[in-house]
Amino acid sequence: MMGGNHSVMKLLKNDIPNLFVMKCICHSFHLCASKACEKIPRFVEDLTRDVYNYFGSSPKRSAELKQFQMFCNVKMHKILHPSQTRWLSVHFVIVRILEQYGALQLFFTDAVNQNDVIAAENILQKLRDPTTKLFLQFLEFVLPYFNNLNREMQSENPKLHLLYKNITTILRTLFDCFIKNPVVVKSGSLASINDILMLFPNIVNPEDLQRIDSEWRLLRNTEEISNFSNDVMTFWLEVQTLKRGDDTLVFKNLVNFVFQMLTLPHSSANVERVFSLIHILKTKQRNKLSTETISGLLLTKALIGRDECYSFNIDGKLISGMTNSNLYQ
Repeated sequence: MMGGNHSVMKLLKNDIPNLFVMKCICHSFHLCASKACEKIPRFVEDLTRDVYNYFGSSPKRSAELKQFQMFCNVKMHKILHPSQTRWLSVHFVIVRILEQYGALQLFFTDAVNQNDVIAAENILQKLRDPTTKLFLQFLEFVLPYFNNLNREMQSENPKLHLLYKNITTILRTLFDCFIKNPVVVKSGSLASINDILMLFPNIVNPEDLQRIDSEWRLLRNTEEISNFSNDVMTFWLEVQTLKRGDDTLVFKNLVNFVFQMLTLPHSSANVERVFSLIHILKTKQRNKLSTETISGLLLTKALIGRDECYSFNIDGKLISGMTNSNLYQ
């Protein structure tokens, strides 16, 4: 996808030289969690898979487990399947194993005594290891932080402005478990955004750098903004309305830059949803749908949104666009 020679990214950049590439932050969170979990003994992850495999192919064993669940007075839930590709999904598996831990210990103790099955003996050995439950409890505590970040970044609203704050909040919360945070001294507002502007040469023209930064410096000292909304989109829409005495916009260049920043994706979740929609539209029975037709259907669905098609309000602008030249080329 992102290689330097013949990847999807490289092929797209050949056609669109100024294409802005941003890797998916959700995948980055997943990589961070996976890399961190390499420090945890392998037998912890193996246990989640071994327990599922032991019950997954045997309705008889699953039925026998219910007797031990009733004896331990725990809910008769099934053992969940851990994903092969996403460590973050293991959180739900871990929660379920911890919920059933006592029942599982009794079940596999009985299984070893009755059948002396090697698989059951290996699982029982891991369940009896006191460090196993400690590692599972640690993962139950820490993985939700990453899961919650993923959910936050899958929003369809702009989140780039919250990314740094959310991540640092999570880091400080984790650090609180084993170190004392120093007192943070607030240093005041950012005086200049030139460093930020230089990061986006494809978006910001060199001749506009000083204009945007000057508008930023002016905005910092504009009293009206103290009464503006804290919602990022509403705030900048309100900034956009500020005018000089000659009715020209005060922060035109800055607002244009900010709006371009807010269009940058914070994850690939929205794109992946489009892939799912395409699979629904282009089925085996409709495999000859053209790209133009699929694109039109997707755009129509996006326009209608969550409304019903029969109650959608068709305004004059839409009707005026339905001309022969547009419909029949």
